[in-house]
Amino acid sequence: YLLYIANIVIQKSVTIKIPRKITVNFRNFLIETKLYMILITSKDLDKRVDVIIAQKLKDLSRNRLQQLITNGNLKFNDTIITQPSIKLKKLGELILEIPEPKK
Repeated sequence: YLLYIANIVIQKSVTIKIPRKITVNFRNFLIETKLYMILITSKDLDKRVDVIIAQKLKDLSRNRLQQLITNGNLKFNDTIITQPSIKLKKLGELILEIPEPKK
């Protein structure tokens, strides 16, 4: 189950609260970011987190996903995950923040 939560464009200092316990803080810069929520089911257990996301978000390369995860853009049940190789052992939800690529 994949849910596209929001596409956000911010130009000033602001805090946005989005449903499902997500808070995004921006300070004095223009950024566009996309948030995705992926529900982890029993079929996803014992699989690498980057593999699970790659199966759901086919338009992103696995290398890009690993980079996003390493940079702290992924949460599992409100805990930041920074290792793409982690295997999920319990049900929950992943929140992936995908910022606009740097130009």
